[in-house]
Amino acid sequence: LKPPAATAAMQALGATLPPDSGLLEWYRRHDGAELFVDDEEGSGLFLYPITEMQAEGEALAERLEGPAMETGEDGRVQIYGRPDWLDSALVFGGFGYAPDRVLLATRGDHAGAVFLFSHDPALLLRLAESFEAWLDQLRSQPLQLLGAYGGPTFQGASAYQSD
Repeated sequence: LKPPAATAAMQALGATLPPDSGLLEWYRRHDGAELFVDDEEGSGLFLYPITEMQAEGEALAERLEGPAMETGEDGRVQIYGRPDWLDSALVFGGFGYAPDRVLLATRGDHAGAVFLFSHDPALLLRLAESFEAWLDQLRSQPLQLLGAYGGPTFQGASAYQSD
């Protein structure tokens, strides 16, 4: 876990989120993090410093093209194409060396929800209704999330043991 963000960065982030946002509260305490990292593989979950979010968002926007088409599969929202709210979303995390990213929708029908951008196929998959719910999933079932999206180190893992 990294130390809290600088005041100016927090003010900029606070301008895009409601004051009671769980994501905002996280960044008040930690300006990014490296979680469940496998140093040999370069895999794990990385929460970006506030100063990197804009560049990550721009890179993600370049990967999604065409009008958005929303579907529901296995009870989960999937969005193919570029939703209207993408330009206001905050890309706050990613999985290792892969282009998969974790983002928070800040506007539109899915405001407050956490999505995963999956590069293969290129789509947005809703992971949780809120940052707090996503963090709870990560705390209680890290292997479910990491096994599906965290790279080869975590695929097929039955337990996680920290160093």
